[in-house]
Amino acid sequence: MQPLILAGTGLVIGFVGTLLGLGGGFILVPVLLYFYHFDKPVAVGTSHAVIVLNAFSGALAYDRQRKIDYDLAVWLALAAIPASAFAGWFIVPKFNSPWFLVAFAGMLALGAFYICFRARLEHHEDTSRPDPARFRAALAIATASGLVAVTLGVGGGIFYVPLLSVLLGRPFHRATATSTFILLLSSLVAAATLMFRGHCNFVFALWLGIGVIAGAQLGARAAKKMDVPALKRVFAAAVVVVAAKLAWDGIAQVRAAKGPGGTAPAEQAK
Repeated sequence: MQPLILAGTGLVIGFVGTLLGLGGGFILVPVLLYFYHFDKPVAVGTSHAVIVLNAFSGALAYDRQRKIDYDLAVWLALAAIPASAFAGWFIVPKFNSPWFLVAFAGMLALGAFYICFRARLEHHEDTSRPDPARFRAALAIATASGLVAVTLGVGGGIFYVPLLSVLLGRPFHRATATSTFILLLSSLVAAATLMFRGHCNFVFALWLGIGVIAGAQLGARAAKKMDVPALKRVFAAAVVVVAAKLAWDGIAQVRAAKGPGGTAPAEQAK
């Protein structure tokens, strides 16, 4: 029974995540934390394993359509992968604190902003060849994006798509396809690292991944028929509500950890 529930959960996550253009990690991590009570590192590791499965499916489809700019993808992935490995090995296993919820709330708020302004990216046209300074800036941003995205258990598409579209002048449809290939590589490294460290639930990742892949395909089709600005604003508002809930819980846990008077238990003992 549980595999069916997990696959159904993944179906909904993949559908909504693709419809919003955020990807499944933004929804999956809170679900694993609140409904399945995963530790934060395990939730992040499981999320990255699911992202790999979903991104692999998407990358195959984009490759058949010849939309991936592999030259840019490889360079940006080479910048993101070391940061992904570092975050997976050193940061995620030690980031089991209430501040994770606050940081994830900030990421969701950024996601809501992305939902509202994604349409502008879709109509952004700049096919000029980027100069060396812009390319170096893109590599630096890719490194930072890999670090943040892996730490929080999200794919990083909200970083890579604007980077490719605005900074490097790629058309939106090619930026989306190239971003999928980049996050496939960076999440693969993150997932492998976290699996090696024991921070991944393989059974959950498999069944959730099956559902997410199916849901993402349905979400991609529905997005073409439901491209209504008002609907996107409603979804963005829902994301903000979830962000507020995570921030509230995180700050409450931080205060509880400090104890009465706003001091940490260790400080009180002194």
